[in-house]
Amino acid sequence: LEETIPLLYVEGLSTRDFKRELKSLWGESGLSRSSVSRANKALKEAFNNWRRRDLSLEEIIYLFLDGIYLEVRGNSRNKEAVLVAHGITREGKRVVLHLSLGGSESTESWKGVLNDLVERGLRRPQLFIADGNQGLLKAIKDIWPEVARQHCTVHRIRNVLARVPKKRQDEVRSESTRLNSSHVRTSRM
Repeated sequence: LEETIPLLYVEGLSTRDFKRELKSLWGESGLSRSSVSRANKALKEAFNNWRRRDLSLEEIIYLFLDGIYLEVRGNSRNKEAVLVAHGITREGKRVVLHLSLGGSESTESWKGVLNDLVERGLRRPQLFIADGNQGLLKAIKDIWPEVARQHCTVHRIRNVLARVPKKRQDEVRSESTRLNSSHVRTSRM
């Protein structure tokens, strides 16, 4: 059970949820604080080991970089960016390479992500796929200036839709999806 608890945390259960839902297993005393503490410690250790793993055997050809703003707040009242790097291997396998709480998508934050990937052995990809974030673009240029960059089609479609009247967004979205999927088919030939 203690090995399962960290997985339930990842799924979003809180300590209060554990106590309520697992009362039948542990009785009225519920889940002890020390059990929760051990589970948290195991989860943090596993995550830290994952974040430090060697990447030298990963043959990443496409590297996707993005900052995702979630309802996560560290030492500030503002939302913080979770900086994500994932890649596609030559065989077409998707690999998550990096996750970190970045505060913001500044050049320095993104340089930290890219330097971490390099230090763990990631070789230069053939193509970066990213949104238009200026901090990210500068970091890419500083660390791997010779790598080609492509604007993410999902971000591009969102940018277009933000400028389209609401009553026409469904029509534009479906046409964008149709055009994008036909382009993908022809580019694979």
